[in-house]
Amino acid sequence: RNDLKSHVCWHVYGLLQRSDKKYDEAIKCYRNALKCEKDNLQILKDLSLLQVQMRDLEGYKETRHQLFKLRPSQHASWIGYAMSYHLLGDFETANNILESFRQSQALVETHDYRHSELLLYQNLILEESGNYDRALTHLKKFENEIVDKLAVKEKMGELNILVGSKSEAVSIYESLIKRNPENVQYYEKYFEAKDITSEKEKLECFKKFRELYPYALCPRRLPLNNASGDEFRSLIDEYLRRGLRKGIPPLFFVKMPSSNPLPSKESTLFRKLLKCYEMKQYKNGLKLAKQILSNPKYAEHGETLAMKGLTLNGLGRRDEAYKYVRL
Repeated sequence: RNDLKSHVCWHVYGLLQRSDKKYDEAIKCYRNALKCEKDNLQILKDLSLLQVQMRDLEGYKETRHQLFKLRPSQHASWIGYAMSYHLLGDFETANNILESFRQSQALVETHDYRHSELLLYQNLILEESGNYDRALTHLKKFENEIVDKLAVKEKMGELNILVGSKSEAVSIYESLIKRNPENVQYYEKYFEAKDITSEKEKLECFKKFRELYPYALCPRRLPLNNASGDEFRSLIDEYLRRGLRKGIPPLFFVKMPSSNPLPSKESTLFRKLLKCYEMKQYKNGLKLAKQILSNPKYAEHGETLAMKGLTLNGLGRRDEAYKYVRL
């Protein structure tokens, strides 16, 4: 107020408005500050951040263009300018900007992480444009320049599925599962690449992975989502026995499917049972478990039997607890 022609006053006032979450007013203050000093980098950066936050994408593009003209040699100027077009859905222009910047880089170090991330971002733009063949070609071309080899392999698998090269995708996901058999998404993508949709085929695949990776938890846990009836009982029996024998702490804290879902009343009791177990109120928990299991329809409810076993174990009655693993 004391000096309406000072860009510093307007900038500071804008920062105060932003701290009060009055973002529209803050943008007005930044614009007034730029009227006094149009090429101030810090004000332009603060303005661009608020514009993208408020989804003023056209304004963001103009601000990033101005920053680009002021600092054309800076890495961030190119990325920000490309991002403005990316957010507007103009994928071709965004890709052209990044490609121009990449070609302008005369010397790139062997393990330049910043350059690596630039290539991955460019590949993302190509993928989002819907040109999957081009994205796959780009990834193969610059594979050696990208530092994050795991990201390359994961993206290669996804793109091969999208372009229809599913046999290549299968081999990629097999190698990824070998690298990390505890990643759930790898199994889902593997089934997608192999066009496996039936529960029976999925169970057969999980059986194969259990044999290949006997110490992995996922190939034993995930089949429980697909199995039912006697097969479910057999799989969960094996899963729980193995976990109890090895003393796996989070065994019962993994969300398990139920072969016989509880109705609202029993479901409420089961939640109370879980709470009792968490609070180490084992006696109360045992009473709740018996109450649920007293209903003949739910006398063999797997999750309740498992929780009863846990509460008995908490009470030190381990011999009794063990028999409740026989689901």
